[in-house]
Amino acid sequence: MAEALDTRSLLIDATVKELVKTGVAVLRVSVIAQEVGISEASVYHFFKNKLDLVESAQIESYRRSHLEMVIPFQASVDLSETIDDFNRAIRKLFSMIHAPERHALRAVRAQALGAAMTSQRLRDALNEINEEVQGRVTDVIKKAQVLGWVNPKLEARSLAYWVNAVVHGRVFIEMDPEWGDRSHWDAIAVESVLRMFEPNTNL
Repeated sequence: MAEALDTRSLLIDATVKELVKTGVAVLRVSVIAQEVGISEASVYHFFKNKLDLVESAQIESYRRSHLEMVIPFQASVDLSETIDDFNRAIRKLFSMIHAPERHALRAVRAQALGAAMTSQRLRDALNEINEEVQGRVTDVIKKAQVLGWVNPKLEARSLAYWVNAVVHGRVFIEMDPEWGDRSHWDAIAVESVLRMFEPNTNL
């Protein structure tokens, strides 16, 4: 049983890598199988069809790509002693988010969000992940509000989801190969978050 679970996990990992490299449209199950070292027919012992495999990989990629950013951010905030420390933690988070190597992961997330519009399974899974991830961010914001680092008049959960929307918004300029210098967008994004978090923000 453990071996079966390991093979399933390996198939998901290999599919995530292929989604990052090629996207859904040209993904080939035979390539995934070869990567894991099993026959293509064996893939269907673990997944009903290609869609089942792809959606499983999209869900896992969506979860990983969020948590690998949010968990270190939580740790940084836990170590913060001043509002300046807190703001540095935010800047560090966004510098990681905007790193060039995360462009492909954002593209996979965007594909998953688009597919979720017509897939109940994906929609339910992504909503569950969003609740977990944004729940963590909401807790960070509430703590910062108690400490006087974030405007206490702002509803923490809505603010957490708004920050996530800012993060996902970078996909729009990444889709445009002619955009050029993306650092201007990055600066506006992080500064808008910091400005919104200011204790005396007026809305």
